[in-house]
Amino acid sequence: MYRIGISDFRLIVIIGLLDKERTTPQEIVVDFECEYNSSDEFVDYAIIKDIISTTLEDGKFELLETAISKLHKNITKKYKYIKNIKIKISKTKIFSDCDVSILGLF
Repeated sequence: MYRIGISDFRLIVIIGLLDKERTTPQEIVVDFECEYNSSDEFVDYAIIKDIISTTLEDGKFELLETAISKLHKNITKKYKYIKNIKIKISKTKIFSDCDVSILGLF
């Protein structure tokens, strides 16, 4: 069993419910991890990174949960054999003293 991860991937996207969040791009941080068997094809982290950026930059999601679900769908469409997927999206500028995050476990 192998585990691949992408951490601290910073993007500037439209995401959120507030009027300002719908018009002003904000920084988010994405962390991704999954497992796969060595007998399967390899997982290309560059392709995973591209799926993450394209999905989030094009999606203009209102909810982090919806964005995570779409990422899961798009990644597993490409790599059907990966499992134990963790996707975390953090907003870094909502509060001055902390980040807020949603973690999806699949």
